[in-house]
Amino acid sequence: MLSLIWLTSNACADGVPDDCTQLILGIAPTWDSMRGEVRLFERPHGGDWVVAAGPFPVLFGK
Repeated sequence: MLSLIWLTSNACADGVPDDCTQLILGIAPTWDSMRGEVRLFERPHGGDWVVAAGPFPVLFGK
């Protein structure tokens, strides 16, 4: 689990518009998992992403 936190905190957000200041990230243990976690991120314009809330348990629909 610690490795997932490290990966999410150091991941590049390619494809996210520069003016985007909020991000919702859902993580599941495997591709077929129905359960996982959601984290909310925020950043100031031109700043770095920081965790704003979470993790929260989530049930992914199929």
